[in-house]
Amino acid sequence: TIIAKEAAAAGTKQLFSPVLDLAREPRWGRTQETYGEDPYLAAQMGLAYVTGVQGADGSPDVEHVAATPKHFAAHGSPTGGINLAPVSCGERELRSLYLVPFKKAVCEANALSVMNCYSEMDGVPAACNRILLTDILRNEWGFRGYVHSDWGAIEMLFRYHRTARSLSEAGKQAIEAGVDVDGPTTEAFGKRLLN
Repeated sequence: TIIAKEAAAAGTKQLFSPVLDLAREPRWGRTQETYGEDPYLAAQMGLAYVTGVQGADGSPDVEHVAATPKHFAAHGSPTGGINLAPVSCGERELRSLYLVPFKKAVCEANALSVMNCYSEMDGVPAACNRILLTDILRNEWGFRGYVHSDWGAIEMLFRYHRTARSLSEAGKQAIEAGVDVDGPTTEAFGKRLLN
């Protein structure tokens, strides 16, 4: 709640937090950003954080701001501990471990925003994963907020993952999957999408 008050007083409207990744790959260099490896603990901490910064009714006001749980989803277990490496997990593991904290943040705390991750599962990067961003997040869980891309994640569809032949196509893939906001620039959104 104090974080929200200070952020709102400074004119901030959205926080890119909480980090709900499960640190289940100890070689991953970002484990210190997480609440640990346990889905229950991460879910409870995420619930408290989102409720605290958005307010009990989930509607930001002069003392509350929008929360953005990240990195959706399964980002904390990259192959070999390499930050952008693929994540290897099946649907059972995804749903019983990695989605648990996000589901609580969305369904119980009414998170207003979610940030997709950089990694890919089963060859599909999160920034263009319609199953994650639309089928599960919006259709199953009823999420009515917006999906904010991680820094450069949409551009990475072209430059890193190679699922797109151009930045325009990367933007199209992301929008069709369920990403609403490109950040920090509009490299793959904006005027490029008019072509």
